[in-house]
Amino acid sequence: MPDLSGACEGCRGNQKSESKSESNTEEEQNPESKLKQETKEPVTSVASTSLTQPGLHLDLFRGLSSQESSVREEAAERLVRELRDVQRSYEESNGENGEQGDPVKLEAEKDDGMENCAPSLRYAIRRFIRGVSSSREFARQGFALALAAVIAEIHAIKLDSLMKFIVEELEVSSGMKGQEAKDNLLGRLFAYASIARSSRISEQWMSDKNSSIVKDFVAEVTSLVAKKRYLSEPAVSVILDLVNKLQVLLEEAQKSEGARILNEIEPNDLASYFTRFVETVSSIPSVSLFTALGDEDDKAFKKLLKMESKLSNEERKVSPGTDSSRMHAMRFLLMQLLLQILLHPGEFHEAAIDLTICCKKAFSFLSQGNSEEEEEEEEGSAPQFMDVLVDTFLSLLPHSSGPLNYAIEQVFMKSKKHVTA
Repeated sequence: MPDLSGACEGCRGNQKSESKSESNTEEEQNPESKLKQETKEPVTSVASTSLTQPGLHLDLFRGLSSQESSVREEAAERLVRELRDVQRSYEESNGENGEQGDPVKLEAEKDDGMENCAPSLRYAIRRFIRGVSSSREFARQGFALALAAVIAEIHAIKLDSLMKFIVEELEVSSGMKGQEAKDNLLGRLFAYASIARSSRISEQWMSDKNSSIVKDFVAEVTSLVAKKRYLSEPAVSVILDLVNKLQVLLEEAQKSEGARILNEIEPNDLASYFTRFVETVSSIPSVSLFTALGDEDDKAFKKLLKMESKLSNEERKVSPGTDSSRMHAMRFLLMQLLLQILLHPGEFHEAAIDLTICCKKAFSFLSQGNSEEEEEEEEGSAPQFMDVLVDTFLSLLPHSSGPLNYAIEQVFMKSKKHVTA
């Protein structure tokens, strides 16, 4: 293995060729054997002069492009551990952990908006982003895996700065060759997928409900569709990854509210913001998010959105009490069903229609001004509210997730109190 100075030689060269394709020299070496030999031979690392301080082993990056998934996973896990230790040391030393003058630090000093991150971490993020744009087989998977894990583990990485950095690092211009532009666009998509799968967006939204992170993230992902049509389907997949995370987010939000004062709901609370998020995404013509929905799913989806909007408006008008609590619980259930329709087309449209009918039985103001079509749907529906509610819940339970079950439980509890009151 080369010594420290030899390992950092590539950091001084052309940045695009060094990490964009992980260099011709790296392609000629076997990543599996490199990773396995690290226990036998000295490894190239970027560390401080003190032996007690952690460092980053650059050799691990080669393992991320291995054709063996186990090698990619091991390399990603080791990189996460090393970067976590490096960042911890950096924070404990107030940003003075001996990395000054290192070639990696010189590269990391570029304006990337991540000044709170250790130089080695900033270098690694840059390398990960270039790696997901590499056309080498398996490189995108490995580097995306490592990027997602590092984002999830190290919260010093700010998402807004990272998203801006992704666009800057993987810039697409009119003067680019076709393949280079394609690689950069795919790289952005893989990088965004890493962010979605890290759960950081959900966590940030939970800690700051005024955050525009979801809106900004979806805007960045959907902007790719406007550039190339072939990115539509994978872009939708990335958004659905985020939607899948929102199930748990909504459940946690509902649990955390506890005995909050219902007349203090603000227009930008989680429930309202989520609904606006879904409406915004569904209204973007270039996004084929809803093409997978059949007519019945599409009809049920629109009815759920309309019903949630009515309940939201009415909830703000009524005084705190049983009715407002029931409305609030029902809104969360409606949103969980919206997610299920997106994630599992064809499975929940009947239950969704039944639930909207159930809402009209529960809240008299919803039946005012019904259209002829809506009256036909409810014709003959003589059973009482609780009967319809129980039947609807029973139809949902065999296919429901944990978050959906919790939302069902809350509606049932609030409705039971109302009936027995």
